[in-house]
Amino acid sequence: MEIKRTGKFHIVNNIGEIQNSSIIPIQQSEYKTVLDEIKNEILSHFKNNVHSIYIRGSVAKGIAIPFVSDMDFVVLLKNKAVNIDDFEIITDEKIRTKYHFVNGIEFFFITQDDVSDSKIQFLLKTQCGCIFGNNIIEKIRNFKIGKDAYSHSGDFNKDVQNITEELKTEENEDEIKSICSWIMKRIIRTSFETVMIKDNSYTRDLYLNYEVFCKYHPNKEMEMRKALLLAINPTNNKAEITSTINGLFDYIQNEINKKCI
Repeated sequence: MEIKRTGKFHIVNNIGEIQNSSIIPIQQSEYKTVLDEIKNEILSHFKNNVHSIYIRGSVAKGIAIPFVSDMDFVVLLKNKAVNIDDFEIITDEKIRTKYHFVNGIEFFFITQDDVSDSKIQFLLKTQCGCIFGNNIIEKIRNFKIGKDAYSHSGDFNKDVQNITEELKTEENEDEIKSICSWIMKRIIRTSFETVMIKDNSYTRDLYLNYEVFCKYHPNKEMEMRKALLLAINPTNNKAEITSTINGLFDYIQNEINKKCI
């Protein structure tokens, strides 16, 4: 798939607060059908333990791209649950087999105790739309562009080291592609965090993350474009993945040390 300029920035109001990007009800009818099915799977499996369910990402914003976009859910449970991994794997396989245009399903399970965490509050307040249950978003404070919006920078070093070690031993080609896409997205979104205050903008959309970072670091445009290409067209070539990571890691970590810590 070729690289296209897609995505949109969050609206930032006149006092610098990031506005929620989701549009509920879901605008794209084909994704609405899938969303309802996944919601029912969650309710059937976790039953009365579900407090509320939220959709985020490109589906929530009405800009999902078939065969590229994942469907990302945040599920607020009343109490911790077991066998979550089994549910995620089975549901992901079931949905992608039935709806080929869905690239993947991601679930983020939290409990009411987790809602006090500022990063989770930021995620809910700025990126999520409630599709079931008692919506807690309105009770969460507003956030401005700044340290609260650093979702990835603090863990970047650890994340890259962990995924590099995982890549060394992984032999399944599909899993290698999944690793490739995940780490390239993480690189692109983390790089944006180093320039978002200077640019006074916020988005998680990959092309715009890439574009804004390269505006301030044109010397890294070639390497960043390679990362963007691998994010949307992942490879199972370990050497290519590792080379792309190595070409950007030190530079981005240095920017994190200067701008985000």
